[in-house]
Amino acid sequence: MPSSSTTHFDHLMTAGAPEPGTRLRLADGTFLLVQAPPGADAVEVFLYAGLTAPDTDAWTSDDPWELLLTGGNPGDGMTYRDVPVSAVRELILQHGGEHPDQDVTLIRPSLKRHEEWAPDLAAKITDLRGRLADGFSEYDVQEVFGYIEDKGGPVLACLWEYINQDGFGGTTQFLYEDPDGGFFQLSTAFTGWLSGEKATPGPVESWLGEPADAFEPAFTDHVYNYALDDRTAGTVLHAALAEYNIKTMTGDAGLSLAIPLNNTPLHEMFNQRHLLVSSHGPSIDHAPEDHTGWIVQIHDALGHPVGDPIHAAGDGTALINCTTDSAAAAAAIAALRAAAPAAN
Repeated sequence: MPSSSTTHFDHLMTAGAPEPGTRLRLADGTFLLVQAPPGADAVEVFLYAGLTAPDTDAWTSDDPWELLLTGGNPGDGMTYRDVPVSAVRELILQHGGEHPDQDVTLIRPSLKRHEEWAPDLAAKITDLRGRLADGFSEYDVQEVFGYIEDKGGPVLACLWEYINQDGFGGTTQFLYEDPDGGFFQLSTAFTGWLSGEKATPGPVESWLGEPADAFEPAFTDHVYNYALDDRTAGTVLHAALAEYNIKTMTGDAGLSLAIPLNNTPLHEMFNQRHLLVSSHGPSIDHAPEDHTGWIVQIHDALGHPVGDPIHAAGDGTALINCTTDSAAAAAAIAALRAAAPAAN
């Protein structure tokens, strides 16, 4: 029997649900994802498709037009920021409370899923044979899988072994991403056709296979590529900041990390003083073994630096230990935030 409680949610509000958040399954089969520091009064909530927010002032969603312009799809769900904990708890109870089974077991997608695709799909994509032969890149994946989707086909994904400063790399696996959730294997005939090893992809009704092994991507391009391991210095820094439950946003078009000075919501921090973490090189996504030092600087609302850096390591030429420097930078940031006044 479904539970009528909010036990899991209440625990998360006490212990915290750091980025990327924790998913909760509700009694009626709908899902939401919450993200919050320990003891928060308000949280960030993502409501998956099928779960609608109450029409109250407590629930203010991200602008759907902005979401579309940045590559999102409102049909996949909506994000709500600074939602009072009491409002989230009330929503959970409105849907029967939490489901007693929070571990959802994926099942094979409908054997008739292909009937939802374009009836002449195979004929529309004949030119794609061999387009993903050995040596393909993430951009080839975007082009090929995007073409298949545009022609009325399934949403596919490429799972890479890792990503580093040079892009996605290592071993790969092609998967099907089901609209009801989960990733599934693809037939060897279809994947072999994409690589050029097979003459035909086989009948469309044979393309889908069993559930893929569960995985937690370390990085995604938010289109078709996923990486199991992120081998960049930025990831080392993220891990160090996570020890203090410090949230970040990408700043300067991916060249730095932006961090609020207090409990200001991430999307509002640029309206006041905030921190930017950069490296001596052109990007934070360099290889850890090429690290020459982090620089942590306060910036005002206009983006101008304020005072001296609160942390500056290395001279930009000599290599230094990325893990040690990241830990030192995170400690300096945590100390400054602890001394900063809370946001109103």
